[in-house]
Amino acid sequence: MIALPIRLATRLVVCSLLALTGSSALAVPGAVSLEIEVIGGEGFVVYDIHARLDASGAGQLSIGHMTLPPPVGRVDDVEIHCATLRLSTRALHCRQGRARLSVPGLPPLSAAVSLTAGTGGRVALQLEDLQLAGGRVSIDLRREADGRVATAFSLEGLSLEGLSALWPQAAVTGLTGDGAGHLRGDAQIGADGRISAHGELSIHGTTVATDDGAVATENLAVDLRWRLVGWPDRALELILELADSGGLAYAEPVFLDLDEAALAVEARFLIEQGTPRLHALRLSDGEALALEAVGRLGADGKGWLAVNRLEVRLPAAYPGYLQPFLIGTPLDQLDSRGRVQAQGLWRDGRWARLGVDIEALGFSTRDRQLTITGLDGGLHWRLEGPSVPSSLAWSGGRLFGLELGPTELRMHFAADSIDMPGATRIPILDGALVIENLAARGIGAAAPAFQFDARLEPLSLEQLTAALGWPTLGGELAGRLPGATYANRILATEGTLEIQAFDGRISIEAPRIEALLSPLPRVTADIRIHDLDLEQLTGAFAFGQITGRLDGEIIGLRMLDWRPSAFDAWLATSTRYRGPRRISQRAIDNLTAIGGGGVAGLPGGLLRVFSEFGYDRIGLSCSLRNEVCLMDGIGSTNGAYVIVRGRGLPRIDVLGTARRVSWPVLLAQLAALERLEDAEGR
Repeated sequence: MIALPIRLATRLVVCSLLALTGSSALAVPGAVSLEIEVIGGEGFVVYDIHARLDASGAGQLSIGHMTLPPPVGRVDDVEIHCATLRLSTRALHCRQGRARLSVPGLPPLSAAVSLTAGTGGRVALQLEDLQLAGGRVSIDLRREADGRVATAFSLEGLSLEGLSALWPQAAVTGLTGDGAGHLRGDAQIGADGRISAHGELSIHGTTVATDDGAVATENLAVDLRWRLVGWPDRALELILELADSGGLAYAEPVFLDLDEAALAVEARFLIEQGTPRLHALRLSDGEALALEAVGRLGADGKGWLAVNRLEVRLPAAYPGYLQPFLIGTPLDQLDSRGRVQAQGLWRDGRWARLGVDIEALGFSTRDRQLTITGLDGGLHWRLEGPSVPSSLAWSGGRLFGLELGPTELRMHFAADSIDMPGATRIPILDGALVIENLAARGIGAAAPAFQFDARLEPLSLEQLTAALGWPTLGGELAGRLPGATYANRILATEGTLEIQAFDGRISIEAPRIEALLSPLPRVTADIRIHDLDLEQLTGAFAFGQITGRLDGEIIGLRMLDWRPSAFDAWLATSTRYRGPRRISQRAIDNLTAIGGGGVAGLPGGLLRVFSEFGYDRIGLSCSLRNEVCLMDGIGSTNGAYVIVRGRGLPRIDVLGTARRVSWPVLLAQLAALERLEDAEGR
């Protein structure tokens, strides 16, 4: 789009020059006509030349067509009318002239022209008022006898709509909008044909958009300095340098406020046989970003481009250049710091090599669920050839409230795979997660797949529950996760996590987490409870004292955002237990409140006389669906279900009558009971 006005101006200058200097200087006593079938020279051929000079001094010249060197090409139907045309043995003078011509792909062109062509090939040409692309073109050209040419030109007020009509690719890109462009410059052509030109290109008040909205600007203002050097028949180098910019620009997904940005850009293009290729690029945006690249890259992505340096500095680069790519992920709101440097090689439409060096990087999500500090390392990847060792290390962090200790990851990248052989230990609180023989495939795809074995070294439940803000529990959490996989944002394993707590064991079988790092993670698992000490358990939750042992299971557990949404649960005292089975008055009251029923066996007045009771068995089940618990017990009587079956004297039974209980209400009741216990304890 930038090269188009330059090419048009070049065509007009060369066409006028060659056409007019093809005439011989004549002394004209009256009307004279001249016809020449063909004139040729180095790099050009002119056909069907017709010239006429009237006795009044006016004259005209027409050319059927001519073929000129690139980038001019073919020009048709050239006509020049001069109000005053003087021919002599030394010079040709055309004053107050008007030129008309046709260039393939452009509408008919017309311009005011003045021309002086002398012996030895000296030419002075002024071309004005050429209407093109909604704007106006002016050219002032001088040619010396030794073939050197100097010209100054300007293209003012070019509209995007007008340029789109001249540029066939515009219909493909679907670019529409408004704005005005201005191109000014000076050019010199040496006797050997070498071009040296420079000038400015300004685009102001431009608001454009593609049909799909992927590219858009609002009130865009760009001032460029440009230079063009080289030989048209060999190679030209076009250098563009950004002098100033303003307005808003969007290229999906990056949005830039150019009034606030501190952009500095220099781009170099090689133009060979009319085809431009990116040769070098330097870009910076204040403290946020710096880029240096060299290569020979075409607009179709073919060729190569070596990114020698891409430096990203945080937090300055995060809002404009990183956050747009992270929208919809857990990292779309980060507090960040540090520096990242990258290098790479793009070849024939894809990356062939990438390297990333990370220095003192730290980041934290706004909800503080994920924090990493002191991240350093280097990641190296190549499409072909042997893998190159890579490593990452951090000094500390936090995940869902759990402290992470210093960790180092050693890995190998090759094509679309990652391998992390051996064991990698990630300290968590007083334990650790150990990942063994991790392998990943399809890392360049939208959904890479990971396979690994893992084990959880014993971790204090007291520290874990405190970190998560749960009621404090004693014991340890440990387990093995063989055959773990992570694919399509799903973490799954065939193993079992074992929790040693309350002198018993809790098994979490085949845990599965979907959308692990999303705002709404989903968890499924089956849980088995084996031989928990009820006295320890009820004491930990301030529920009231119960002695004995507890077994149970929670089948089909489903959690959304770490909150239960469905399960089938059954909890009951163990029939194998041979010790004392006692339940306190407070525990009786709490179980009665949960079941929404009452106590059978003693009159209400006598019930308060006793502080504890014997029992034969305790059991309760809940089937949770749609925030409603369908309740049951260890038996039924008179339409109620039995929660506690008493034994001995005084004997009582706790009955439940509420079969359908709101899960949020039940959780609120349990929380209220614990608050009441705490208040009474104080």
